[in-house]
Amino acid sequence: MNPLFRIALVGAVLLLAACGAPAAKPAECLLPSTVPADAPLTRFGVHFTVGTQVLQFDSEASFSNGVRFRPNKVRAFLSELKLINDRGEAVAADLVDERGQRLPYGLTMLDLEHPTSLGFQLRAPAGSYRALAVTLGVPPTCESGATLNHVDASTMPPPLDVDSDMYWSWNPGYVFLKFEGQLTAPGESQPGFFFHVGGDERLVKLELPTAFSIEPTGGSGPELLIDVERLLTSPSGAARPDVRVVEQRRVHGGEWADALAENLRGSGVVRLAAGH
Repeated sequence: MNPLFRIALVGAVLLLAACGAPAAKPAECLLPSTVPADAPLTRFGVHFTVGTQVLQFDSEASFSNGVRFRPNKVRAFLSELKLINDRGEAVAADLVDERGQRLPYGLTMLDLEHPTSLGFQLRAPAGSYRALAVTLGVPPTCESGATLNHVDASTMPPPLDVDSDMYWSWNPGYVFLKFEGQLTAPGESQPGFFFHVGGDERLVKLELPTAFSIEPTGGSGPELLIDVERLLTSPSGAARPDVRVVEQRRVHGGEWADALAENLRGSGVVRLAAGH
């Protein structure tokens, strides 16, 4: 084989590999719903917070240690939502749009910059529940078994498209959560920070305990709170990673990304609360 042709062929193979697996079509991704078609629709509100303060896009906020910052990107994927009943059993719930149609791929993206994204709607049986089960991120596969996290994002619809800016082109796979911004200490430069969580091993499955009811007529349910202060706090209470340390301000893999995933699992970053 001609050496130049061999080099070109290897390059083409590597390029195709970098693009990810073929996209699963929405109709091929979700299994037929087991939720009754006449089950009520209930909307869950969502807030990104820093402690008890609700974050506003591009508005200054403060961590409890006094460090001030301005968030300019806070995004997260939610998927695999289920309700946990009083017997501890998982009850299927469909993530749906305002018309009651199932969302493609069974997930949604929350984006601080776009307030209309800060909430989600479930079609689920009326009754009393003790918890909401959620996955933070994009599962490796669809319900049907088709590849999902490692598809070619250029072939996917929103919010899984490349324009959502939640995809690593250099390492095919979605970013599950992004928290970016600038520190805003008076009289000093404004260094930027970013904290990105992704990778199948950092997919976070949570069970959020709070008693709530789905009314027969639907309506409003509890609210999901995602606390960026707790995102940077270990289960033991330490600042990990510490936004005050230059070397820990830019995270997209390795030890500090593992720490962020550990915080998501054990520090109460995501919790369910009565609506307000």
